[in-house]
This record gives sequence, C-alpha cells and structure tokens, in this order.
Amino acid sequence: YLTWRYRLGANSGGQGDLWVLERQGQLLAVVGTEDLQAQWQNHRWTARSTMDIMVEPDLGDIGLGAWLNLSLQNKNADLVLAIGSNPHSFGLVKRLFDELPNRRSFVYPLRFDHLLAKHMPFKAAIRPVAALSQWALKVSRRLLLGSTPNRYRIEAVSHMNPDWRQGLDALLAHPPHPLHLHLQRTAAYLDWRVLQNPKGAGQLWGLWDGKALLAYATTHCQTTANGCTALLISDMSTSLTREAQAMWRPLLRAILDDGQSKGHEYATITSYNHVLDNEFKRIGARQRFNEYETLAYTCSEAVRALMPTPATDWTLNDIHTDRA
Repeated sequence: YLTWRYRLGANSGGQGDLWVLERQGQLLAVVGTEDLQAQWQNHRWTARSTMDIMVEPDLGDIGLGAWLNLSLQNKNADLVLAIGSNPHSFGLVKRLFDELPNRRSFVYPLRFDHLLAKHMPFKAAIRPVAALSQWALKVSRRLLLGSTPNRYRIEAVSHMNPDWRQGLDALLAHPPHPLHLHLQRTAAYLDWRVLQNPKGAGQLWGLWDGKALLAYATTHCQTTANGCTALLISDMSTSLTREAQAMWRPLLRAILDDGQSKGHEYATITSYNHVLDNEFKRIGARQRFNEYETLAYTCSEAVRALMPTPATDWTLNDIHTDRA
C-alpha cells in the first residue's frame, strides 16, 4: 500500500511523499501527503493534501503532529488541505488550518432486508416487503432520473484502455465551472487512484456518445459494520450545467440499479457541490451529519487574498480521501 500511495524516493509510483521524523534511528512520527493541482477561475495553484499522520503513542502529547503539519505548510505548495479528520486529529485541524463548511454526506438505500429484520416483528413478511420496497425504489429512479437515450451507451470498466484514456483526457480538458474551486483530475490519476488501489480497486463508469465520453463516475465497494456491502460513489463529472445534469442522471441511475442488483445495502456519496446535493436529495437520499467530514486549508497570504468565499462549491469528492 505504501509503495502504491507514496513515491518513497522514487521518480514514479505514488502521487505524494511520506515524511518521517526520527531521532538516532528511532521512528517518532510520519505524515503522508498527496500532490494536487487546484484551479480557481484563472488562478492555478500547487496543492498538497495531508494524510496518514501517525505519532509514537508515548509522544502523543508533546505536539509532534502539530509540528509536522506546520513544517509541511512551508514546503513548496501554494495550498495545503486537510480533507476530513478523526477524533485524534479534529482539534489539531481546528488549531492549524482555516476551517471551511463541512463536506456533506448522503445515503441512499438500495436494500431493506436488514432494516426490516431489525424492526419488523413478522419475520415471514420481511422478504416480500423488502422486494416490493426495492421494486418501488427502482421505479422511482426511472421516473426521476430518466432512461438512457438510444444514441448513448453506458459502460463500466475495471481496467484502463486506450479509448477510456483518450475519452477521459478529452472530457477533463474542458474548462472547469468558473464558480467552482477545481481539483484537477487526469486519466492517469483516475487509473492510479481508482483502478490500481490495493485496498480495493473500483470501477470507472461512463456515458458515451460514440467515442466521445460525456460524463463519468467512479465507484468502490465497502464492507459495512454489520457485514453487508455498500456502494461508494467516489467521484463524478462536476461541471453539472443543465445539459450535463441531463447526461449525468441516466449514468447515476445505471450505477444505483447495478448496486441494487449486486446486493449492496446502500449507496453513499460525500459532496462539496450544492447542485450535486440537490441531485441526491431529489431521489430521496438522506443527508447524514458527520462532524469529522471537515475541510480546512492553509496558504500563503498572496493565495489567501485570491481564495473564494467559504460558500464556494469545490470539485472535491471521496476520491481525494483514504475512504476510496
């Protein structure tokens, strides 16, 4: 996993570096980073996302995590991001970074077996009631998201090929939405991040018109606490103009139908885009509050003067976290 995520001194491999603090050969702490490129209107910035902060337990109270973060904030990046937190890093993020509104998580049910088993006293009725509920969900998706126009086709792949590489690079070369802070993707990045992930490779989904890729999404399968599986929609096309929404909706429907047919209990997505939020709300997805879905940053004064307002949408998804 480390050789996949980090360069470890090599010129190829990962998309970031693993920084190590040691004393006389003793490992005291490590922090990982991922290299990103950010764009806001005509401004382009090198960005770095902090990940995998680990400190020797006996030294956890002397501020090594804070010191490592502060040292990285001065190492050749215009913008340093802290995407998400946990009970151990929550306070550190609040102290060292400028906070933005939290990211927003949505959950959409795909199956009802386990939910009904917990709350329905008549066990013999669970299976037919669950089947009826799932059929009703599928019908509602068809009504709300529409069907795929005949001229288009939807394809899911687990391995990159030349057509997909060319299609992604052409789609991702389009200028981002002028009112979004954009984290850039490339076909090579999606191949590495989604299809080569040793923690569990995902899938690329695309809506095609001949050889032209019109919209894409990425998905991963996760195991839930009760031993079931969930579908994580980890990235998607983010221009979301009115025309793009019309193309993206049948792609979303195909992904959810496939997840339901494969027995996933629910689908989840974490968004930082209000148009996308509304797309999930309109099909009945429920927003789930999580205080650790944080987003924070630090930057130079020159970049700070150009940063958009905190209410600005970002093209930021779970593909930028270790969840995917």
